[in-house]
Amino acid sequence: YIAGFFDAEGYICVSPLGSLNLVLTQKNRHILDCIRGFLQDGQFGRWSAVRTSASIHFLKCSHADTCLQLLSQLTPHLKIKRSEAEIAMTLTSKNWAQVREQLSQLSGNQSRYTRLDAAGLQRAAQINTIRSRCRHAARFGHNAAASEHKRRLDELQVEHAKLKLVPQVLLLRKDIRQLLNQAPSFQTPSRVS
Repeated sequence: YIAGFFDAEGYICVSPLGSLNLVLTQKNRHILDCIRGFLQDGQFGRWSAVRTSASIHFLKCSHADTCLQLLSQLTPHLKIKRSEAEIAMTLTSKNWAQVREQLSQLSGNQSRYTRLDAAGLQRAAQINTIRSRCRHAARFGHNAAASEHKRRLDELQVEHAKLKLVPQVLLLRKDIRQLLNQAPSFQTPSRVS
C-alpha cells in the first residue's frame, strides 16, 4: 500500500544543500497521519509531523538513513518512481548535485525554471553558511560580527536573486526557440482584391 501511495502521491528530491527528502502529499490529513503512525511503529520512525499549506497536507522525511531504508524497501514495489528511487539511493556527499539534476530530469516540469544550477547551489550554500554565522554571533551577543554577517548576507541575497535569473532566462529562451521550431510555419494569406 505504501509503495502504491508513494508512486501516486509522493516525491523524492535532493535539497539545494544536498539532503535527501521523501515527501507525501494529500488533501486528506487523516491518511497521512495513519501512514506516519505506521512508519513510526516500524523501522522508519524519523518523519516530521504532518504540515498543512493551502489545504494540502505534507508528510516529510529528511533523515538520510530513514529515507534510504524506506527506498530500499519500496523500490521493488514501485512502478512509476522506481527510476527516481534507484537514482536517489546512489546519493553521496560528493555526487549530490548530479543526483539532484538526474532526479529533476525525471520529475515534472513544475520547477523547471526555478531550479538552481551548480553556481546557484554554491551561492545558496554560501548564503546558508553566512546566515548560520549571523545567528550564532547574535545568539552570543557579538553584535559587531552579527551586523557584519547581516550586511554580507544581504549583499549575497541580492546578488543571488540577480544571478539566478540568468540560467532561468536562458532556459526559457531555449524552450521558446524549440517550440517555435516545432510549430508549423504560417504563411500570411494573400489578400483578395
